[in-house]
Amino acid sequence: MRIRVLSAAMLTAGWLAAAAQSAERASPPPGPDPISKPLPAAPDELPYVYTNWKHFTTQNGLPNDHIFSVKADGPRVWVGTEDGLALIEKKSEKVVQTWQEKDGLPFQAVTAIEVDPNTGDVWLGLFGGGLARYSAGRFDHFHQLNSGLVND
Repeated sequence: MRIRVLSAAMLTAGWLAAAAQSAERASPPPGPDPISKPLPAAPDELPYVYTNWKHFTTQNGLPNDHIFSVKADGPRVWVGTEDGLALIEKKSEKVVQTWQEKDGLPFQAVTAIEVDPNTGDVWLGLFGGGLARYSAGRFDHFHQLNSGLVND
């Protein structure tokens, strides 16, 4: 029993010595930290990501102030709201077009947006209204009664 305890103590001491040597070899060379953290902003200014925002509301032409989805698509930004879809042109920073149910949008609440990079078709997830595809200036509506969707 005494030999086992002595052996375990020697193994532990040897392991600690090896770990210490390894740590000495692994420590970085003196000098500046190679993975430096970005410098904080000066007290009187905000970081860049917080300074270049434009606020859009119904006053700017959005169909509704409740925004459910946003999709940046090159020079355009698609915005899905509680009462329709809007298209913002980045360069002019203006809402250039909106669609609501009266304009042919199949359902008012647009909760998801995806743009097909190959065709440019805009796919919309509609809250309780299935899917819609905007292509060639018109909407195609897919729902559980006409397309095999399990649920709208």
